[in-house]
Amino acid sequence: MLSTAQHPLEPSEKLNKPPTLNTRLSTIMSDEAFVMELNNLCQQRRLTPEWAEMHTGAQNVLTWTVAVSFDGIEFGRGSSRSKKHAKELAAEMALRALKAQISAA
Repeated sequence: MLSTAQHPLEPSEKLNKPPTLNTRLSTIMSDEAFVMELNNLCQQRRLTPEWAEMHTGAQNVLTWTVAVSFDGIEFGRGSSRSKKHAKELAAEMALRALKAQISAA
C-alpha cells in the first residue's frame, strides 16, 4: 500500500505552494531584463532610445516588429508574436551593439 505522499493521484507538496515574492520578481525581471539594462545604460550615457513598433498579419496572428535607434541609427530590431518579446529582442540586440561600441572606444 502506498503512503499518502507516494500516492500517484495526490498532488505533490511543491505544486501546492504559491509562488514566493522572489519567484515572482525574478520572473518579472527576466521578462524585462534587456529593456531595463538598456534603459540603465542610456541613463548613464545620456542617450535617448527611439522605439518604433509595427505589426503585420491578421488580428489573430499578429507579428510585432520593434526597432530601437539612437540619433536615427538603428541598433536593434526584434520580431515576435508578442510585442513585449519583440521589444526585448530589439533591446538585447541594441545592448550588444552599444557595449561593443563602448568597449572599442
